[in-house]
Amino acid sequence: MVISGPSFRHAFGNEHRHRRTADHASRHEPKPRKPRGGERRASRQQQLLAATDADVRADYYSALQEYELRRSEVVTTLEPLRQHAQNIAEIAQGAYAQGGTDLLRLLDAQRSRREAELAYVQGMVAYQQSIANLQAAEGANP
Repeated sequence: MVISGPSFRHAFGNEHRHRRTADHASRHEPKPRKPRGGERRASRQQQLLAATDADVRADYYSALQEYELRRSEVVTTLEPLRQHAQNIAEIAQGAYAQGGTDLLRLLDAQRSRREAELAYVQGMVAYQQSIANLQAAEGANP
């Protein structure tokens, strides 16, 4: 049996036309745009800016944390240690002068005082350096 005539064309002609219309539409739809050179550069610059901003913030918060740590160390540990060692050395000096202690104890107290003084000076250097680092992170000119 051969199919011909209007019914064949009607049955398959519309489908063919519909398919052709769909093919035609897909060929003429706008394709997704690729970023152009300027847009890619702008996007890359935004990424670099965001990365730089994150680095600057990290540097600032690191410097701030270091400053707070060094300040606390000087105020709560090194200064009281220094004062205590100074008092002990003065007491040992007085006791030695009155014959209440031997030379070895006096020398030990003086050594401890010098070590505490050295620790205090080193702590102050680290504290001052942390101030300079924090100012640099804030963008302050020295």
